[in-house]
Amino acid sequence: MVISVFIDRQEIIAPIGWYAAERTNKVRLLVSVRVTFLGMIEDDDLANTLDYTRLSTLLIECAQKPQKLLETYGKNIIQHIKADYPKNLQQIWVRIAKKSIDQIQSNAEGYGIELKEEYA
Repeated sequence: MVISVFIDRQEIIAPIGWYAAERTNKVRLLVSVRVTFLGMIEDDDLANTLDYTRLSTLLIECAQKPQKLLETYGKNIIQHIKADYPKNLQQIWVRIAKKSIDQIQSNAEGYGIELKEEYA
């Protein structure tokens, strides 16, 4: 059975951004992640799936270190998911959005990146 566990738009305040002020003052990010894997639900046991509480904590932990690029943060998320859940992974998708960038004047609804890694 193909199973996807996801978190949609978790708000994280993090020292991430190209501009020093973003790393000093921290920015508001909305982070989404979807982990797809092959699994069997034979009984009502958390051991048969991914714990999205742990996944949520992982998103927060990866955001604690100052970083300049959202891509770096996304890559770290993917690496930690692979280390924590190496069994039967098919795909990890991450979307990270900023609501605004103080250093530019724009009327965009958001700025961000998406990363996807697929496994055989």
